[in-house]
Amino acid sequence: MDVGSISTAIGLVKDVANQVMMLKNLTSDIETATEIQDAKQKAIDLTNTIIALQTSIMSMQADYMALAQENTQLKLEKDKKEQYQLVEYPTEMPAPIMLYKFIGKGITHYICPNCYDRDEKSITLQHKTKLVNVIGGISRHKDMFVCNACATEYIIRFFSKDKYGEIHK
Repeated sequence: MDVGSISTAIGLVKDVANQVMMLKNLTSDIETATEIQDAKQKAIDLTNTIIALQTSIMSMQADYMALAQENTQLKLEKDKKEQYQLVEYPTEMPAPIMLYKFIGKGITHYICPNCYDRDEKSITLQHKTKLVNVIGGISRHKDMFVCNACATEYIIRFFSKDKYGEIHK
């Protein structure tokens, strides 16, 4: 073997060694690039998960706010309902009448059971006396509570007045 061949062979070995090193570096670069791509994909997946969680949290916050508002409303309604009690109102009629009586602090009054039970409205009943008829100088009246919303009359008693204004039962 001559010096030229050895030189050529050494050059070839060096070239092969360089190409092996380049291939090794390229393989390492590809592995690093793959790891970077995997890391990027994981970051994207985590970002999507975070967005989904934030959306869920916002939805839960909206639900919580709605429930808190409903809870406040229900507490107010409960407090309002606790201010009234269904009682038998004393009358001179054969059948008793049932009215809701205010039992809270303040002026005692009665509310219409029809409006309260049907629509949960607290309509204060008005006390009225109404002329029914007049026969032979004696006027017949009815004493009652009247609801201004549903026009229901709760008759308490009937009585008569003579021409001098004296009341007779």
